[in-house]
Amino acid sequence: VRYSFLDSSRNIEIVDGSGLNLLFSSKSTPLVGDMFDGEVLIDGNQDKTLKAVYVMKELSDIYDYYYNLLGRKSFDNNGSKLSLFLNVKSDEDFYFNRLSNQIFLKDFSVDDIGKIKSLLAHEVNHAVISSSARLGENLDKVYIRTDENQSGALAEAYSDILGLIMESKSFVIGSGSSFEDIVGRDLSNPSKYDKPFVKGGDNYFPSLNGKSALKFLEDNNMESLYDFDNGGVHVNSTVVGHAAYLSFKNNAFVSREEMAKVWYNSLYMLTPTSDFEDCALAVIKTAENLGLSDKSVSIIKKAFYETNMLVGGSFKLSGVVNDDDRLMSNVKITIVSVDNPDLKFVKGSDKEGSFEFTNLSEGSYDVIFSRDGYVDVTKRIVLDKDVFLEVEMSKK
Repeated sequence: VRYSFLDSSRNIEIVDGSGLNLLFSSKSTPLVGDMFDGEVLIDGNQDKTLKAVYVMKELSDIYDYYYNLLGRKSFDNNGSKLSLFLNVKSDEDFYFNRLSNQIFLKDFSVDDIGKIKSLLAHEVNHAVISSSARLGENLDKVYIRTDENQSGALAEAYSDILGLIMESKSFVIGSGSSFEDIVGRDLSNPSKYDKPFVKGGDNYFPSLNGKSALKFLEDNNMESLYDFDNGGVHVNSTVVGHAAYLSFKNNAFVSREEMAKVWYNSLYMLTPTSDFEDCALAVIKTAENLGLSDKSVSIIKKAFYETNMLVGGSFKLSGVVNDDDRLMSNVKITIVSVDNPDLKFVKGSDKEGSFEFTNLSEGSYDVIFSRDGYVDVTKRIVLDKDVFLEVEMSKK
């Protein structure tokens, strides 16, 4: 028996994709187009029926969220059909094809029912972004890319942020599902899955460590930074996501709905080549345009400074480390924000014993100096101006 899963009022269809073996191009684009029209082969399989009904319900809720709160009619604001292929044979668990505006989903466990709304919303959000700001779609650039793909990371970040707001449960993608560890993005604690808190910080791609981008490519046998994760889009997206989390945690918004309005409407200020700074400025301006208080806007700005998405209006910490007036190289220097321990920066002293951190936001920090064979030294500083430290270390 074939059952039709077509919501004619919202123009959503669930399509049987079990007969598809997705072939991917070199750019990870599935080579498929319109193939079916709203039918799912059930074969008396109760689990398959449950999953199809669940996915339809979640897509309907996502549609209604956009329509009722954000005034958007379907993913393109024109009421176009949204198709989701279920049970697709593919290496990708979830995938949005921007060329055909279709979503592809592998089979999933019945135990995941009720736990993957953020993942489904993530793919719908990609469709929204692709028909608005088109973040990351600067595909006309064919030269060797020596910059990370910040625009593509923004597309992933917006898809995460809006999806988690809609789910209204946590700031972990696929929280509690079998996909949580596979996806590995916790916006409240990105380092849990080896993702970065800050632009240029630990786990940020590429980790140049003082090298030029060309040297990094040579050492890693890469022709372009896009050879990895399309320029680090899924990895670096947590910088933006963490900024959103910090602003929410620190009560910049009166509700998740207000947060959704700010982030969604900021998309209209972005383009296919927008970077992290463009995003920060767009969100701030949108918050002002929507009438958020000066305090709320200040909290949002602080989150962008803390994640290094915005620079300027910030401070420098520099200094020198020695042992009995002998300059010490290779001393590990860790800066940890007192107010936000998740905000951390790490560097080593150079051969002259010097170190320098720039673009630090105002606030209190613990600065920890450590090296094998020496007693750790911790200094607490308050950054409201540039600070210079001269530190004496002693052997154990």
